[in-house]
Amino acid sequence: MSLHKADKKSEESKAYYQEAVSCIKKQDFVNAEKNLLASINRHPSADAYHNLGVLRFMQGKAEEALQHLHSAVMIDPAYDESYATGMRIMRQQGNIPRAIEYCAMAIKAAPAKSAHKAEFISLIGNMKFMAFSPDIKQLIALCMESGDQDSERLQNAWMSLYRLDPLHAPLVNLAKQEDFKTFEKAMGKLKDLAPLNDRFFTLGLENMGFSDLAFERFLTHLRHLLLKDFSANGTKKFGPEYLPFVAALATYCFYTEFIFHCGEEENAWLNDLQAKVESSPNLSEELYALCLLGCYRPLHKHPKAQDFLEACEKRPELKNFTLYVLRQPLTEQDLRKSIPPITDIQAGTSSEVQQQYEEFPYPRWRILLNVKKPEALAQFKETDDLKILIAGAGTGKEALVYAKLFPKADILAIDLSLTSLSYARRIAIENNLSNVTFRQADILLLGSVLKCEYDIIVSCWVLHHLREPEAGLGIL
Repeated sequence: MSLHKADKKSEESKAYYQEAVSCIKKQDFVNAEKNLLASINRHPSADAYHNLGVLRFMQGKAEEALQHLHSAVMIDPAYDESYATGMRIMRQQGNIPRAIEYCAMAIKAAPAKSAHKAEFISLIGNMKFMAFSPDIKQLIALCMESGDQDSERLQNAWMSLYRLDPLHAPLVNLAKQEDFKTFEKAMGKLKDLAPLNDRFFTLGLENMGFSDLAFERFLTHLRHLLLKDFSANGTKKFGPEYLPFVAALATYCFYTEFIFHCGEEENAWLNDLQAKVESSPNLSEELYALCLLGCYRPLHKHPKAQDFLEACEKRPELKNFTLYVLRQPLTEQDLRKSIPPITDIQAGTSSEVQQQYEEFPYPRWRILLNVKKPEALAQFKETDDLKILIAGAGTGKEALVYAKLFPKADILAIDLSLTSLSYARRIAIENNLSNVTFRQADILLLGSVLKCEYDIIVSCWVLHHLREPEAGLGIL
């Protein structure tokens, strides 16, 4: 074929393909199919094969769809959407192992695309694996590392793989030791502690909270041993080479509100540790001690918190620790000043609930995902100028979901806890959501300050905190 004829066929192919795209937009799938076939006949392209595969999938012809998707990736091995569509076909057919394989190929072809990782998490999040897979381990680590996924949904998958991973078998066996003395003795027999720095393991600690008693006991004993080792004279079992793990454990302890038991022995050592950190003329040389202190106490509340932040920012391996344990909480402290009260807080139940959530803001969520509009709100459009009240906003998840669903809305989010509201405001700023106003208020006193009506009022997990829930409901 002459070069001229080849160019002509290529141009004809592009023209048929563009016509097919136009037909798809009009939902004229019959003519879309004709034009896609004509495009492929003139000059095969990954785009045309992919779209034909999608059409065959819509027609319920899964095998033909997979053949066309395969043709697309044969032309362009990096055509990630074809792998993703193959994943959806396999998932619809209930073939989850194959769906995972297709999803893995989509992520490999386009590692920066968050949608593929989100679909992977939705596939495996609730799974408990029966056999170890290094490929799945790598993919889970990639999802956690990206920072744009709700890693909490991976708890079951992560824990099952961790327990099956040959690398972590010695650590998993340690979790069987119920008291500290037997744990310490068993730990002393281990020659290789490198698995503590395994990125899969440290990412799990940095990104999740586990409701697993044996694992919690393991971490509690391990924290105790780290502090004892640091405080002892002579040869150390742990040192700065374990900084990535200690930083990850500190992040875990921060997000679980330092709930692990701390005995009198630890408290004595802890005071010495804090004194060592505080008296150090060069914090960059005491980062291991600083992270160990962070396993027990909230560093952002320390008078030298800003110095801690500056020292940690210089170390790439402390990126997540620095962000979660120092930078974000310090930002929230500054934001408290920008959230004025609109009511007093009543003495009694309101004050007691406020105190609880000032100390423990809940939930400490991280990622604002896209959500579908609830059917109950079908009458409202995203372009509507709505007035929305979030009564008892907490750390802001509901408020910011509504801010994304209705970008034109004027949203007022109120809560008793200034700590919770500053947490919510930080996430709002990070997501460029400016249609939410955060104010400190007591629901029981709203009637005296809010005279307008609202199109939507949201109050989740709030009224049960009131001494008389009916009174709060009546005001709303």
